[in-house]
Amino acid sequence: MTSPSPDYYAVLQVPRGASQQEVARAYRALMRGGRADPGPETDMSVIGEPQP
Repeated sequence: MTSPSPDYYAVLQVPRGASQQEVARAYRALMRGGRADPGPETDMSVIGEPQP
């Protein structure tokens, strides 16, 4: 027996009628909450983001 999947709208705290942009914004905000804010001296290529 498989367990039911979580309600992703509830996890992201967005209404079911939310636009794709609202869902993406909530997802990014949730992901930012769990990691340290990288400063300007941080090598962003280490975490997979291109440097400017």
